[in-house]
Amino acid sequence: MSETPREAVQAALKTRGMNQSQLAAQLGKGRASISRTLARSPIDPRSDWQTILDMLGLELIIQPKQQQ
Repeated sequence: MSETPREAVQAALKTRGMNQSQLAAQLGKGRASISRTLARSPIDPRSDWQTILDMLGLELIIQPKQQQ
């Protein structure tokens, strides 16, 4: 089963021993801002998704869904 972008970010934070507050501090954002971003669509141009993904060395890949 594939991870959602939010789950991938949470896993990357855990791997790095970080939490959302620490990520927010590194990005110069408030923790609430990070929480709101993770609740939004990663393709929302108003969000900080790209900044978060860049900080964690992740990229968003869109591909066709697997046939069931």
